[in-house]
Amino acid sequence: MLDGSYFIGQGIGSKEFRNDPAFHGFGWSNNRERLQAIYTTDESFKTFIDRICETINVNSHKLNELLLAQHYMLTHWQKVDDQLNYRRFFTINGLISLAMEKDAVFEGYHTLIENLVKNNTFNGLRIDHVDGLKDPGLYFDKLRARTGENTYIIVEKNS
Repeated sequence: MLDGSYFIGQGIGSKEFRNDPAFHGFGWSNNRERLQAIYTTDESFKTFIDRICETINVNSHKLNELLLAQHYMLTHWQKVDDQLNYRRFFTINGLISLAMEKDAVFEGYHTLIENLVKNNTFNGLRIDHVDGLKDPGLYFDKLRARTGENTYIIVEKNS
């Protein structure tokens, strides 16, 4: 998250909280626990959050505003090919049947990625939907072997 973005409520907007590296993409479980602790111990924060949730729950326009402010767009899977834009610039439909556990498939889909990492165009990779892989552990072992120990690899979704 960018400095100060999406931080709401008493305490969360403080400079100390915003600059805490543990809050910026690392340890969602810890962050969720921290937010829950603030919610259960700070009555003004709880009231503030409850009021926001109630407003969104009873006003579909407010919910729509919230959804439109996200860095993604919810789209029905059957309409995705018609709604590609800067938020959704590819579809997964063509990737669904890939047998990534097969060496030839893995090699074919990762040669460009390996080259981009080796020439320092990329220094990190975000891997999404590993829950669809037959063997996620094997996939990451192979990916690490191709990209090296210094490549930052983060998993977006793990069922």
